[in-house]
Parts: sequence; structure tokens; C-alpha cells
Amino acid sequence: MLPGDGWLSEKCYNGDFTRYFGDMRKFNVLTADSVPGREGRVIDAQLFTCGQGTGWEKFQIRDAQMQQMRAL
Repeated sequence: MLPGDGWLSEKCYNGDFTRYFGDMRKFNVLTADSVPGREGRVIDAQLFTCGQGTGWEKFQIRDAQMQQMRAL
């Protein structure tokens, strides 16, 4: 993946939220199982989003998707 490509980019997940969500869940599991995670030094992993027209359209998470992400 290229750092400038969000999950909606055809170069990344191509808008496949199921794949993106699965990788985020896997990241959280691996992070929790790391030494810092087991020692309680990992508080949370955050995703980000930004408003339209700012160049970050391929990173946006809609409300329904954000609700699923909150469940992680």
C-alpha cells in the first residue's frame, strides 16, 4: 500500500470495507498481543478521516462504518 492511498482507493482496498475492517481488527489483536499491549501501554489505535474537498476523500469513513469500527 502507498501511504497516500486510503481504503477507498483502487490501489488499496478499492472501497471494500469488509477487507479494511478485517485488517483493522487483526491490527488491534496483534497490537494487544504485543509486549506494550500486554503491559498496558497501548491505549487504542485510531483511524482518521477528513472532510471532502481536502484531498483526503479516499480515507473517509461514513457513520455506519464508524459505528462498526467503534466495536473493535
